Amino acid sequence: MKQYTQDQIHEVAKAFKDHEIIAIPTDTVYGVGVMYGDLDALHNLKHAKHRPETKPIPMMVSKLEQLEGIAIIDERTKLIAKYFLPGALTLVLPVDPRLDKSYNNGLETIAIRIPDEEFVLSLIDELDTPLLVTSANQSGAPTALKYEDVLEQFTKQLNKLEDVLRVVKLKSDNSVYRELVLIKVKADAEQRAAVNEVVKIFRSKIIDVSPETLTIELTGDESKISALIKLLEEYEIKELVRTGVCALERGANDITDYCEIFN
Repeated sequence: MKQYTQDQIHEVAKAFKDHEIIAIPTDTVYGVGVMYGDLDALHNLKHAKHRPETKPIPMMVSKLEQLEGIAIIDERTKLIAKYFLPGALTLVLPVDPRLDKSYNNGLETIAIRIPDEEFVLSLIDELDTPLLVTSANQSGAPTALKYEDVLEQFTKQLNKLEDVLRVVKLKSDNSVYRELVLIKVKADAEQRAAVNEVVKIFRSKIIDVSPETLTIELTGDESKISALIKLLEEYEIKELVRTGVCALERGANDITDYCEIFN
């Protein structure tokens, strides 16, 4: 696990840009987050947190101007921010229609924070984009108030996986990786032909049919699955189940060639 100090702000910013999930201190509790604009990393964060889809992850900014295209700012919001932010206050604002629904699970509002934590504000300015940050604990578990709490929770999660003997980080350019998604989409008589065309384009499969819906199966990388989901949103997704990523290194090597053993 890579560790940074607060004076390594350029390195931390690069890690966010490299699609990493990073634990950072905030003015309230330790948080874990990803960079706005990185939907694949956001999906991985939700999966790691076991975060219910009904609970979108809040967004952190260093100034209201960074909410262009994300939330609608009125004069009252500006006045509240002037007197109470930065600070431990969450603004619940109407969503800008231009915002991708994946960021707030299709709700009409989005939670915004400007934390009273100089490191986080400087990091957001360095990235020149907001962060999506939630508390650094599994959903329902105790809040992580300090760095040691974060490490303890990661350790506990690994210890639950009794069959895990080695953990190896694979490079995307030297591995094969796939993810599975099942999508039940509304497909009445008028929509069915159009949905079928989308299925053909992505070389996915229809695995169940009802008079009102089609259930579609697709295996592929994260970008392909995300693209299919985005297209099918036009036809009203009724249900969606998505696995995590499965991967193997290319070539003759296998996991026994590595010696990083986690006890």
